[in-house]
Amino acid sequence: MKRIALLCLALAVALTARPIAAQQLEIHFLNVGQGDAAIVQEGGHTAIIDAGPSGISAFLTTFHIDTIDLVVASHPHADHIGGMPELLQSHVVRFYLDNGIPHTTGIYRRTLALHSKIGRMPHSLSKSRYTAGVQ
Repeated sequence: MKRIALLCLALAVALTARPIAAQQLEIHFLNVGQGDAAIVQEGGHTAIIDAGPSGISAFLTTFHIDTIDLVVASHPHADHIGGMPELLQSHVVRFYLDNGIPHTTGIYRRTLALHSKIGRMPHSLSKSRYTAGVQ
């Protein structure tokens, strides 16, 4: 859970290149059972960190989210990406980021297959360096 909290904080900083009032930033830690998922919203932008084992689309519907600017998969275990295929099929995802470590599970292969189908492959953090707020 510490890792998710740190990722949320880093994303909140990355999504805002200017100072914001505290009431504009919303972070929702979702109860997805055995797994992790979080929604970070700021100024009309939405980021998702992990998708839990399943059911994340229902949460997104509750928050009236149909387009996601950034999806981050912290690692390819089912308790973190089990809901990714559902998410990728039901919502517009502008950018997908993973840690670049391949996995042999069916859920990982289904997630990659959906990226291929929609014409976007995941971008790997292990191959790039990002600095928040610098262009």
